Amino acid sequence: MAGRLSSPRFRRRLLRLGVVLAAASVAAVVSILFWDTGKDYDLPLSNRPAVVYEQPEQVRLPDAERKEAIRTASRFVETAVTRERTQESFELVSEDLRQGLTREEWASGNIPVQPYPVDGARWKLDYQYANEIGLQVYVVPKAGAQLRPMVFLMTMRKGPQGSWLVDSWVPRPGSDGSDSAAPAAATSGGIVPPLQLVENGGKISRVWLAVPIALLSLVFIVPAVVMTRERLRVRRAERAYAAESARRASSSSSSPS
Repeated sequence: MAGRLSSPRFRRRLLRLGVVLAAASVAAVVSILFWDTGKDYDLPLSNRPAVVYEQPEQVRLPDAERKEAIRTASRFVETAVTRERTQESFELVSEDLRQGLTREEWASGNIPVQPYPVDGARWKLDYQYANEIGLQVYVVPKAGAQLRPMVFLMTMRKGPQGSWLVDSWVPRPGSDGSDSAAPAAATSGGIVPPLQLVENGGKISRVWLAVPIALLSLVFIVPAVVMTRERLRVRRAERAYAAESARRASSSSSSPS
């Protein structure tokens, strides 16, 4: 250690380390004395039990019930979203979505539902709970609407009579349909079926299952091939060396002394 201390470079490094440690110590003392977050600030207390969110259990609704919910969702899009025969959608939405509007006020079309000139829609079932369904709705605009296709998130809940009602309709984040230069091909009619349900949790194609298997196989196959080639090369070298040694020994024994 005495030899190290005689080095100017080592002494400079030791000095820098001491400065850093001293600064850290001062910061720690200041934090403890002045920024103590553990003090009692007389925060209001409550004897009510804490509300802990529990994820509802996913269920698979009967086919008839799911089809009924999709029919309601489809009618909602065809009326409330397109603003065509808007009065017919009054019975398709929940009280929360109505926001206190009367039937006459709802029929006027000034409703809390984002409009969209839907020409076709495709439905993807996100989740199914006992009293709630989540859908992603891919909509294509009518020709000449100068809009891009969009994805909306729809929530449906069971009403008092047990029927499924639309509870929310909002654009998916990042899905913006406004585009004054939307190509005509993207807005042509008939590009999307009017009703098609695609559920999550479907079977994965066997082709995709083969991809990780192939990659996993390469982890073992490539080293095995390399090792085999190396072993064969070593054996060929050993045989060549043995043959050369035998030839030299034969030449030495046959030469006159």
